Amino acid sequence: MRRERLLLNPRISLREESFGALCYNFSTRELFLVKSRLVLKLAELARCGVDRSVAEATLGASPEGFDRLVEALLARKVLLLEEAPGGHRDE
Repeated sequence: MRRERLLLNPRISLREESFGALCYNFSTRELFLVKSRLVLKLAELARCGVDRSVAEATLGASPEGFDRLVEALLARKVLLLEEAPGGHRDE
């Protein structure tokens, strides 16, 4: 089983808004809205790195909803993914 660690991209700035968050990527100069307040909680957990399963349990999100959120944030490069120490990939 593979253990994954989520990290907040250091080139991302998030600002809390009533609808969720305003996100700016300093690398691409892209500004976009994130319409989920859950993103702010996830970003706080990922600031110093967090095991993906720990983040899911901490946030109390449904597995499907959490996976969709993480995949969307990975695609926008808000979050970065690395293999957690001690983790390995089964082939």
